[in-house]
Amino acid sequence: MSDDKKKKKRTVKKDYVKDAKSKKVVKTNKRGTTTTKEKVSQYNKGYLGHEPADIPYGNKNIWEKSFKSKVNKKGKETKRKEKIVYDDGNQMKVRKQRTVRFGRNKGKIKSVTKNYSAGGGRTRTVKYLDKTNKDKL
Repeated sequence: MSDDKKKKKRTVKKDYVKDAKSKKVVKTNKRGTTTTKEKVSQYNKGYLGHEPADIPYGNKNIWEKSFKSKVNKKGKETKRKEKIVYDDGNQMKVRKQRTVRFGRNKGKIKSVTKNYSAGGGRTRTVKYLDKTNKDKL
Protein backbone atom coordinates (compact mmCIF):
# COMPACT_ATOMS: atom_id res chain seq x y z
CA MET A 1 0.00 0.00 0.00
CA SER A 2 1.27 3.46 -0.85
CA ASP A 3 1.75 6.26 1.67
CA ASP A 4 -1.21 8.18 0.19
CA LYS A 5 -3.64 5.44 1.20
CA LYS A 6 -2.30 5.20 4.77
CA LYS A 7 -2.47 8.95 5.45
CA LYS A 8 -5.80 10.13 6.85
CA LYS A 9 -7.41 12.64 4.48
CA ARG A 10 -10.22 13.93 6.71
CA THR A 11 -10.48 14.66 10.42
CA VAL A 12 -13.73 15.52 12.19
CA LYS A 13 -14.02 17.03 15.66
CA LYS A 14 -17.46 17.41 17.28
CA ASP A 15 -19.04 18.93 20.40
CA TYR A 16 -15.97 20.75 21.73
CA VAL A 17 -17.83 23.92 22.86
CA LYS A 18 -20.03 23.80 25.99
CA ASP A 19 -23.81 24.26 25.42
CA ALA A 20 -23.33 24.58 21.65
CA LYS A 21 -23.49 22.40 18.57
CA SER A 22 -19.94 22.47 17.23
CA LYS A 23 -18.18 20.70 14.38
CA LYS A 24 -14.80 21.15 12.69
CA VAL A 25 -13.74 19.28 9.53
CA VAL A 26 -10.21 19.41 8.07
CA LYS A 27 -9.85 17.73 4.68
CA THR A 28 -6.92 17.35 2.28
CA ASN A 29 -7.43 16.35 -1.35
CA LYS A 30 -5.04 14.61 -3.78
CA ARG A 31 -3.82 17.96 -5.12
CA GLY A 32 -2.61 18.92 -1.65
CA THR A 33 -5.23 21.58 -0.99
CA THR A 34 -6.47 21.66 2.60
CA THR A 35 -9.96 22.91 3.42
CA THR A 36 -11.13 23.69 6.94
CA LYS A 37 -14.79 24.09 7.88
CA GLU A 38 -15.97 25.02 11.34
CA LYS A 39 -19.43 25.79 12.70
CA VAL A 40 -20.45 26.62 16.26
CA SER A 41 -24.13 27.27 17.03
CA GLN A 42 -25.39 27.85 20.56
CA TYR A 43 -28.39 25.91 21.85
CA ASN A 44 -31.26 27.96 23.29
CA LYS A 45 -32.61 27.91 26.86
CA GLY A 46 -35.73 25.89 25.95
CA TYR A 47 -33.67 23.07 24.47
CA LEU A 48 -31.08 22.91 27.26
CA GLY A 49 -33.39 23.57 30.22
CA HIS A 50 -30.93 26.10 31.65
CA GLU A 51 -29.21 29.30 30.55
CA PRO A 52 -26.55 28.47 27.90
CA ALA A 53 -22.89 29.23 28.61
CA ASP A 54 -21.41 32.27 26.86
CA ILE A 55 -19.18 31.85 23.82
CA PRO A 56 -16.65 34.71 24.06
CA TYR A 57 -15.32 36.32 20.87
CA GLY A 58 -13.10 39.33 21.37
CA ASN A 59 -14.84 41.61 23.88
CA LYS A 60 -18.40 40.36 23.06
CA ASN A 61 -20.35 37.11 23.22
CA ILE A 62 -21.57 35.33 20.11
CA TRP A 63 -24.58 33.17 19.25
CA GLU A 64 -23.23 31.54 16.09
CA LYS A 65 -19.94 31.33 14.23
CA SER A 66 -19.03 29.73 10.91
CA PHE A 67 -15.64 29.59 9.24
CA LYS A 68 -14.27 28.19 5.97
CA SER A 69 -10.69 28.30 4.75
CA LYS A 70 -8.76 26.93 1.78
CA VAL A 71 -4.96 26.60 1.84
CA ASN A 72 -3.00 25.58 -1.25
CA LYS A 73 -0.08 23.12 -1.42
CA LYS A 74 2.47 25.90 -0.81
CA GLY A 75 0.74 26.84 2.46
CA LYS A 76 -0.79 30.12 1.22
CA GLU A 77 -4.40 30.80 2.15
CA THR A 78 -6.41 31.37 -1.05
CA LYS A 79 -9.96 31.60 0.34
CA ARG A 80 -11.38 32.51 3.72
CA LYS A 81 -14.96 33.11 4.84
CA GLU A 82 -16.08 34.04 8.35
CA LYS A 83 -19.53 34.73 9.76
CA ILE A 84 -20.31 35.94 13.28
CA VAL A 85 -23.77 36.40 14.84
CA TYR A 86 -23.63 38.31 18.14
CA ASP A 87 -26.05 37.39 20.92
CA ASP A 88 -27.10 41.00 21.59
CA GLY A 89 -29.86 41.16 18.97
CA ASN A 90 -29.54 40.57 15.25
CA GLN A 91 -26.06 41.97 14.66
CA MET A 92 -24.06 39.94 12.19
CA LYS A 93 -20.71 40.30 10.42
CA VAL A 94 -19.52 38.44 7.33
CA ARG A 95 -16.06 38.61 5.78
CA LYS A 96 -15.18 36.86 2.51
CA GLN A 97 -11.63 36.82 1.20
CA ARG A 98 -10.41 35.27 -2.03
CA THR A 99 -7.48 35.50 -4.44
CA VAL A 100 -8.12 37.66 -7.53
CA ARG A 101 -7.35 35.68 -10.69
CA PHE A 102 -7.65 38.35 -13.41
CA GLY A 103 -7.33 42.12 -13.82
CA ARG A 104 -5.10 44.78 -12.34
CA ASN A 105 -5.37 43.31 -8.82
CA LYS A 106 -4.34 39.81 -9.94
CA GLY A 107 -2.64 37.88 -7.16
CA LYS A 108 -4.00 40.10 -4.40
CA ILE A 109 -6.65 39.13 -1.86
CA LYS A 110 -10.07 40.76 -2.28
CA SER A 111 -11.62 41.23 1.16
CA VAL A 112 -15.34 42.05 1.40
CA THR A 113 -16.69 42.77 4.89
CA LYS A 114 -20.41 43.20 5.51
CA ASN A 115 -21.83 44.49 8.80
CA TYR A 116 -25.54 43.92 9.39
CA SER A 117 -27.18 46.05 12.08
CA ALA A 118 -30.21 45.21 14.20
CA GLY A 119 -32.33 47.75 12.29
CA GLY A 120 -31.85 45.93 8.99
CA GLY A 121 -29.13 48.19 7.58
CA ARG A 122 -25.95 46.93 5.96
CA THR A 123 -22.51 48.40 5.31
CA ARG A 124 -20.08 46.84 2.84
CA THR A 125 -16.34 47.53 2.63
CA VAL A 126 -14.06 46.18 -0.09
CA LYS A 127 -10.25 46.11 0.27
CA TYR A 128 -7.43 44.58 -1.75
CA LEU A 129 -4.78 43.06 0.52
CA ASP A 130 -1.42 41.35 0.03
CA LYS A 131 -2.34 38.48 2.39
CA THR A 132 -5.50 37.27 4.11
CA ASN A 133 -6.64 39.15 7.18
CA LYS A 134 -6.87 36.77 10.15
CA ASP A 135 -7.94 39.35 12.76
CA LYS A 136 -11.18 38.89 14.69
CA LEU A 137 -14.23 40.45 13.03
